[in-house]
Amino acid sequence: MSPRAFVSIFATVVITAGSALSVHAQAQPPQTVELDAATIAVRAEAAQRLVPLLKDVRNRATGRYNVQTGGAPNSPITGQQSTLFSVTVGKRDSVVAPEVLAAMDELMKWRAGDRSSPKEAALFDAWLEELSRKATALQLATTGGACDTGCVVKTMTELNTTWGESPRTRAELRDQALLEALTEAVKARK
Repeated sequence: MSPRAFVSIFATVVITAGSALSVHAQAQPPQTVELDAATIAVRAEAAQRLVPLLKDVRNRATGRYNVQTGGAPNSPITGQQSTLFSVTVGKRDSVVAPEVLAAMDELMKWRAGDRSSPKEAALFDAWLEELSRKATALQLATTGGACDTGCVVKTMTELNTTWGESPRTRAELRDQALLEALTEAVKARK
């Protein structure tokens, strides 16, 4: 058998096998994943602790202006802080997609942890998965460990040095991470 004939026969077999596998893969219906009672309880507790954080995220996301405490450098004369108060006002630089705001509203109206609402539960699970990725990345950068659901909740609810050195910006950074994770979850749901 010539090498050209062998390549031709081999290519035909590979293409036929590939198309048979893709037809078989397409014909299978999606499988549901059954969660055990312990996993459901952990996710319900996570939902009860994480979903309320969306209220501040929504307030930040829908405001036209960003107002926060400001900072001023130390006085060049005294070497100390001489400003009585300082406020920074800036125009919001990004607009949150309406479908993300709608998803945020769905989760805030949802009775956190209620598995009888499959649409909201699936949205929460997708959001939790994205939050898990973000929390794991933060933990790997600081402590070097992976993150389970309890770690995700702890990372997202405690505003410690994981979110930066400045206590003034920690809430904003956390809220941005929550929003980004929800945006990714909504994109994946489409």
